[in-house]
Amino acid sequence: MRVLITGHKGYVGSVLSRVLRNAGFDVYGVDVDLLDGCDFGRTRDDVPGFDLDLRQLEQTDLLSFDAVVHLAWLPSLGGPQGAIVEECNERTSVRFAERCRAARVSRFLFASTWEVDGLCDQDSGHRRAGAGFPSVNALSKLRTERRILALADASFEPLIVRGGECYGVSPRLRLDLSVNRWTASAVTSGTVSVHGNGRAWRPLVHVEDLARAYAALLTAPDQILTPRVFPVAAADQNLRWCDIADRVAEATNSIRRWVADDGAAESGVRLDPGVFLEAFPRFGFHWSLERGIGQLRDAMIGAGISPSDLRGDRYHRARRLRTMIAGGWSGLRDEFASTAPAMSS
Repeated sequence: MRVLITGHKGYVGSVLSRVLRNAGFDVYGVDVDLLDGCDFGRTRDDVPGFDLDLRQLEQTDLLSFDAVVHLAWLPSLGGPQGAIVEECNERTSVRFAERCRAARVSRFLFASTWEVDGLCDQDSGHRRAGAGFPSVNALSKLRTERRILALADASFEPLIVRGGECYGVSPRLRLDLSVNRWTASAVTSGTVSVHGNGRAWRPLVHVEDLARAYAALLTAPDQILTPRVFPVAAADQNLRWCDIADRVAEATNSIRRWVADDGAAESGVRLDPGVFLEAFPRFGFHWSLERGIGQLRDAMIGAGISPSDLRGDRYHRARRLRTMIAGGWSGLRDEFASTAPAMSS
């Protein structure tokens, strides 16, 4: 099977590329390389593909692919810039899905988020009571989900993957994810700091287990994919923040400390992987949280990660994007120019 991965040089994409290639897939990628120069340890990026903006791909470029995994999604920024970024994400994803359908790509996997599962009931699509105040990113992902699912027809099969919050080692490490950030803090300072009251729930999934889930969805027969929306997280890794922090502190022999609650509302979700496991009863999550923390700890010590890595933009996607925008990155220049009045208000 010939598969195109958008965002194949990112945190999930660089792991997914390896997992799919090891499984015998013919893998290609497209990536604007937002994280150029942000490698963690040794990298091996020999995946062929397109080194350009996703919006530049034409229908003819997609004709040879059997399936697409759409991971590419610019990080949330907040404020006027954030609204422009989310609009760009949504518009670009839907247009790309339309091109894939026109090119007769048979299966299209869209990387959504666990946050969406907390917003709405999977069957009715209505907002759940007590779901908490939704993030701009979650609302944008939800709108994109619905618009992509509406494109389904006899020859185009869109599937939604609502993955839990990832953790684990990747050639493009992220320290804006809870487990990764807390492990880096433990390695560099001996402390794990928890903000707020720590009672919010967070579903977790190791990045390699998520990649294996994508591989399973790519090759599954059509008849078991009727739900079209698949939450993916280990059932025993739906944990409260305070419990996650405790496990990181224990695995790294660190001290957990509380940071005064600033009064901000904490939202959380317990992700039920039942739909996914019903479709794939033999699928097993290989990574326990403790094993994943140990993997991170050893890799971070070996790489010599430092406190400045926690403060800088090398392993933080939103900070990296802000740096690029400030430097005049052309990727969003047209969007910013066309909405200049809104930006200045």
